[in-house]
Amino acid sequence: MAKEALRLDEIWILPDGDPPHKRTSASGIDRLQMAELAIKSLKGFSVVDIEIKRSGTTFTVDTLHALKDSRSNVLLTYIIGGDTLYKIESWRSFRDIALLCDIAAIARVNTEEIRMHEYAEMLTQKYGFRIWIIPGGESNISSSDIRWRIARHLPVSDFLPEKVERYIAKKGLYQDERIEKLRSALTIARFQHTLGVEETAICLARRFGADPEKAAEAAMFHDCAKCSYSQKEMLEICERAGMHLDENERGIAQILHAPAGAVLARDEYGVTDPEVLDAIRWHTTGRRGLTKLEKIVFLADAIEPYRKPYPGLDKIRELAKTDLNAAICQSARDTQAYVTARGLPLNPNTTQMLDELEHLVTNKKEE
Repeated sequence: MAKEALRLDEIWILPDGDPPHKRTSASGIDRLQMAELAIKSLKGFSVVDIEIKRSGTTFTVDTLHALKDSRSNVLLTYIIGGDTLYKIESWRSFRDIALLCDIAAIARVNTEEIRMHEYAEMLTQKYGFRIWIIPGGESNISSSDIRWRIARHLPVSDFLPEKVERYIAKKGLYQDERIEKLRSALTIARFQHTLGVEETAICLARRFGADPEKAAEAAMFHDCAKCSYSQKEMLEICERAGMHLDENERGIAQILHAPAGAVLARDEYGVTDPEVLDAIRWHTTGRRGLTKLEKIVFLADAIEPYRKPYPGLDKIRELAKTDLNAAICQSARDTQAYVTARGLPLNPNTTQMLDELEHLVTNKKEE
């Protein structure tokens, strides 16, 4: 794509050595082997191991200097993903990079191009970069997305060469021990639900301005107590942790798994962020004063794509596209109708949440 668009003579693939911005289970040698497998049959492509051989943390500016020193007569164009374009100002000695090479940024999807052109123009005017924006079509997949899918045992054959996929499977790369432990603790259906909640929570977090990583972690472990513990055991877990429960929570297993899950997420799965633990704690009932993260996990649990259809689901999903509070209100109203029809009380925390959010939604409509 970039090779033809920019009429480049050759593409050099540079596997990361020890990059400062990310850590994965794949070693430098693994990345080198996968790169070589990926380009084995491609003309005009080669793998350069300069970063793999360098000891210590590897920085782009050092790599570019080394390439210039060894190939002084070559004009370099550094190819990056569109999302990386916005991080250039955080790179070490990034001003020097403008003197060492051109930049080619590939848009993940065509809709990114306008914003990318605007940002590239700012970098050009401010620092003297020469930046090319390359249309990337409609694909929105990234390397982090692929690693995410591998860790969850989701198919990646559409995104990777077969030889690379086989290498990853043989070496057991990109596995997450916590997710493997969770997967063994849940039924197949419950784990599929969990993946759906995680995917939805990430989407909602990006849409409404919350932290996607925190949303993903809370969603991943929100049901960790769901399948392996009896109601009595969940109650004991909460009591040992000194957690206060109302009578409604103590008496209903479908509710009790949320506070018990928060304890297990901390003690068994190493979740330490109190905001994430609170999102797990309140994902079933909600409460007055929900944080944005708590709202997102609550709603994601209700509307994830694998949910068995229920009355009102389509309406909640439609509201979730534009109004977080309105979508949660609709979900809580549906829950209220469901439990009332069966002669059961609505959890007091849900009642308080509904009262508060209905007030916010009504005021928004009147503005």
